[in-house]
Amino acid sequence: MTRKRLIWFVLWFLSLVFVSIRGGAASYGFFFFFTMIPVISYAYLIAVLLQFGIYQDLESRVMVAGEPGKYTFKLQNEGFLTMSSIKVSMFPDFSYVENIPDGIEFELLPGETYTYDTRMVARYRGNVRVGVQKLILTDFLGLFTLRYRLPSTLEAIVIPRIPSPEEMQIGETAEIFLKENRKKQDEPDMTVRDYAEGDSMRRIHWNASAVSGKLKTRLYTGEQQNGVGIYFDALRVGKKPLEYLPGENRILELVLGLAQTYSLEGQAVSVGYARDTAEGKSLKITELENYSGFDYLYSEMQEVIFDSKPAKGAVADWAAQMKEQGIGQKLFVLLQRVTKAEAAELADLSDCGFELTVFAVDADPQTLEYLEGLKVLTLSGKVQSENVSYEPPRLLRNHGKERRLLYEVSETFR
Repeated sequence: MTRKRLIWFVLWFLSLVFVSIRGGAASYGFFFFFTMIPVISYAYLIAVLLQFGIYQDLESRVMVAGEPGKYTFKLQNEGFLTMSSIKVSMFPDFSYVENIPDGIEFELLPGETYTYDTRMVARYRGNVRVGVQKLILTDFLGLFTLRYRLPSTLEAIVIPRIPSPEEMQIGETAEIFLKENRKKQDEPDMTVRDYAEGDSMRRIHWNASAVSGKLKTRLYTGEQQNGVGIYFDALRVGKKPLEYLPGENRILELVLGLAQTYSLEGQAVSVGYARDTAEGKSLKITELENYSGFDYLYSEMQEVIFDSKPAKGAVADWAAQMKEQGIGQKLFVLLQRVTKAEAAELADLSDCGFELTVFAVDADPQTLEYLEGLKVLTLSGKVQSENVSYEPPRLLRNHGKERRLLYEVSETFR
C-alpha cells in the first residue's frame, strides 16, 4: 500500500508540475483526475462503512481462562456496493479466536455474508474485552484505508481454571504423599471414641464396647492429618496488564489446583496470602477441612487483588503459624519475587522437617539465587502461540493460524 500511495503522490506531483509549466486541457485533466482519487476513495470507504453489518456473540459471558467457549461472528454486506477489502482486528492480548486469525481479510459482494461458528479462548482472569476490536477498510485501488473502532465490544468475565497435578508437575509426589496418609489410616491405635453414625462396623472396638456398655470406635492415626499448607505472594510485578496478568493468573491457578488435588483426598488444606485491611497489610488464612469448602475458596480466589507494594513480613508470619500450629506436613509456596530474609524463613521451614516446594512463577535470577538449596519448580505464566503457516487467498473462509494455549514449564531441584 505504501508503494501504491507513493506512486500516486509522484503522479499527482508531476501533473501539478505540468499544469504549472505548460497548462492546457490535458494537463488540467490529469491533475484533476489524480486529485480526485483520494476524495473518491474516502467517499467509497464511508459508503461501505455505512452499509456493512457486524454481529458477534458469546455463548456465555462467564469464561474459564484457557478453556474454549462458543463464539459466533458474522460479517454482512447490507448495501449495493462491493466491499473490496475489510480486515478484522481482534483483541489479541487477552483472548484469541480459533480459525479467525487477527487481520483476516474479507471481500463481500452485495448481500453476501460470512458466518463463523467457532470457539474463543480467554487467556487470563478478570473482566476483559474480547472479540473484534476494530475494522480496517481499504479502497478498491488499495491506496487509502479507514480504521473503524467498534463503539460497543464484547466483555467477558474470566475466572481461573484448575490445572491437573500433572500440569503442575506434582502428580508423582502428590500420589506418594496421599498413599502414605492412606497407609496410616490402615494402622489402628488403641484409643477409642463413641460410635458415630457412618462409622464402619469393622472399626468398632468390641471389647471396649462391652466394658462401657455402648459402642466404641477405634481412632486411627490418619484421622489426625497434618494436611497441606499453601502460601502465595499477592505481589503485582509490572505496570502494564500484559506484564502482571500472566503471573498472577498462573499463581491463582496453581493455588486452586493444589487445593483441589489434596482436598479431594480428604486432606485438610490451609491457604494463606497477604491482603490489605484498614489497619494495613495482614495475613489471610483460609482453612479447608475437606473438599466441601472448595467452592468458597474458589470464589475467594476470584476476588484476590494483587498489590504493587510488597507485604513485608507476611512470609515470616505465615511460616511462624505453620511452625506453631503444625499445619501442613507438606507446604507449597508460590511467588514471583522474594527477598533474602523471606528466603531464609522458607529455608528454616524446610530445616524444621516440613516438606517444602516453592513454585517460582516468572521469577528473576535474583529470586532464584535466594531460593538456592530449596526444591524449586520454575514456571512461566506467559501464553505462547504456535503458528501454522498458510497461503491466504483473497477470500478467506476458515483458513489461517491455529493458536493454542501453552505454558512453559521446567523443573529444577537444587
